[in-house]
Amino acid sequence: MEVNMRNNDENAGIMAEVASLYFERGLSQQEIADRLFFSRSKVSRLLSKAIEEKVVEIKINYPMERVFRLENELKNIYQLKDVIVAKDYGTSFEMLMKRVTQMAAQHLDSILEIHTPIGITWGETVYHVVEEIKPTSKKHINVIQLMGTTESNNNSAYNTPELIRTLVDKYEGSFSQIYSPLVVENDIIRDSLAKEPIIQRVLNEARDAKVVLTSVGELYNSKTKAWESTLTPEVKKKLVQEGVVGVLLAHFIKMDGSLADPELDKKVIGISLDDLQNIENVVAVAVGTKKAKCLFGALNGGYINTLIIDELLARDVLKLYYKYRDKSLE
Repeated sequence: MEVNMRNNDENAGIMAEVASLYFERGLSQQEIADRLFFSRSKVSRLLSKAIEEKVVEIKINYPMERVFRLENELKNIYQLKDVIVAKDYGTSFEMLMKRVTQMAAQHLDSILEIHTPIGITWGETVYHVVEEIKPTSKKHINVIQLMGTTESNNNSAYNTPELIRTLVDKYEGSFSQIYSPLVVENDIIRDSLAKEPIIQRVLNEARDAKVVLTSVGELYNSKTKAWESTLTPEVKKKLVQEGVVGVLLAHFIKMDGSLADPELDKKVIGISLDDLQNIENVVAVAVGTKKAKCLFGALNGGYINTLIIDELLARDVLKLYYKYRDKSLE
């Protein structure tokens, strides 16, 4: 065992030397091979292994330029606490998501204080924000689930319980979970669950959260199964006819921010839109112009205090505002 450890140390040392020559001193792989009497292919393998075994860690500093004119315009129109608009560089959606969620992660870390109660939702965007967080200190926060648990088609890491655990691991602290499905169609079961003391306790904690991290979703987003059995084609058609533009915390909203279908909404185990309006700082992060109408509705409803989005999405939301400013949204 001792020999193996020495061999591992020696290998790590060789990888570190090769990596230093390549990444820090700028030598080519062939120059390194000549200097160390290795083949060029061996140098290539050592560099790959150095990255794989984290002897070398590559950090990409994505540009964080902001569009202050759009930020100020949105902030003044909707009387928001903070607005961050990431400049569009015409890059891929994945790179845009990376930059916006990095900005969101930095902002979230800056506003979290010791023992802050923070409520979080689920989904791809929230997942990327949580992944990007690099805590400046252990703040011992209390992370609270705002709604029952939903099932994801593509990645279980997008679900709220996983996100809660990741956030608690990063900041240390405590968490409160709702041990219930998000959508309960049976009235008797739903009423019974809603009366459970543990669920009532967590929902009360959620209503008292100081910060909420969330996103918005399009009506036809198929990444979650929460509404799979309820949202038949006929129900979806009815929702569209009623003017639904998207989903916020599993609640279907219209362009003016109002709740679309109160009866359908009763199936949700979680805090209400009225509860959301009373929370001190609701941080909404969104990427992509497909989110424009839903985000517009959420802003009109007064459910958001802090907005972190990309430039094209900001422009589309403002277009909607000026289009409907003097018109009815019904």
